Amino acid sequence: MVDRGLEPSVVSYNVLLSGICRRTVLHPGTHFEGIIQKAENLLDEMQKMGIEPDVAGYSIVFHVYSRAHKPDLSLDKLSSMKEKGIFPTVATQL
Repeated sequence: MVDRGLEPSVVSYNVLLSGICRRTVLHPGTHFEGIIQKAENLLDEMQKMGIEPDVAGYSIVFHVYSRAHKPDLSLDKLSSMKEKGIFPTVATQL
C-alpha cells in the first residue's frame, strides 16, 4: 500500500485486522495463537506508522481473544486501551 503512494489509515488497518481475525470464523480449526500473533503484529505496525488503533480495532482484537478463551489478553488490552483514553462502547465485545 505504502509502496503505491497510498497512506494507510485507521480504517484500512481495521479492515486488515478484521480479515486476520475473521480467519478464526471461516476456519474453526485454526490455531488461535498464530492469529493472535498476526493481530498483535499489525497493531504494532500501526503504532510504528503513527496510527493509533481506535475502539473498532480493539473490538476486533477482543473478539479473537474471546474466541481463543484468553481473558488475560483481553484485560491487558483493555487496560492499555484505557491508558490511551480509548474506552469501550456498548458494541465492544469483551
